[in-house]
Amino acid sequence: YWVDEYPFGYWPYEIVGVTPEIKDGIQASLARDFSKVKATTIKGDFTSQINFNNLMKFGFVFVYNDLNMDYGFIQMQSKGQTYANRVQMHNFPIRAALYIQDKLETQGFIMNIGVRLDYSHSRTDWWDLEKNAYNPYFISSQYAKYKDDYEFEMVKSKPQWQLSPRLGISHPITVNSKLFFNYGHFKQIPQYETLFRIQRSSTSALSAIGNPNLTLAKTIAYELGYDHLIFNSILIQ
Repeated sequence: YWVDEYPFGYWPYEIVGVTPEIKDGIQASLARDFSKVKATTIKGDFTSQINFNNLMKFGFVFVYNDLNMDYGFIQMQSKGQTYANRVQMHNFPIRAALYIQDKLETQGFIMNIGVRLDYSHSRTDWWDLEKNAYNPYFISSQYAKYKDDYEFEMVKSKPQWQLSPRLGISHPITVNSKLFFNYGHFKQIPQYETLFRIQRSSTSALSAIGNPNLTLAKTIAYELGYDHLIFNSILIQ
């Protein structure tokens, strides 16, 4: 019979001739990850009531990343000595943002208006996907064309700047009800795995490649609604 690393009791059904604790003989747990990731963040925010009607806010954030990536799946029946595919890269991307917002309050309405500027830079040299995508010396296995000592055309990653508006308006109708409208753009950096990855199989054939110039994902959110407070209690001591 075959045994594996499953814990006792993982497979509760009895099998004729063997104990209930033994399930099968597959080789599992092939994933390995020795990556070390660090991030340093500097952030500041400032708020000022500049006059009776206007509350100003502004701030910034800066993030420096140290991504030492080493992960993949080991080759079966190799005693963990070789990898079926593996990613090893060391990159130092940065991102930053600035924002400014004004809260304008009058007797008839309240308005929050602002803008956010996002900056992102992968800061790396990357394989030129336009020139290498169909190059057999780049994509095929070592048994066909690819060799580890080949050099391919590289390009520098480009920085990105993106502007995001924010707007919120609230109009009181009564003491307990109001109309409101909110609109904004929100940006999110892609997962670093999709930016920094060149993955080859055990034969060195290209199986996956990232793109450090992927644009920030954008979500546009808006809502129009009516808000009414049904219960309003006052505590008297």
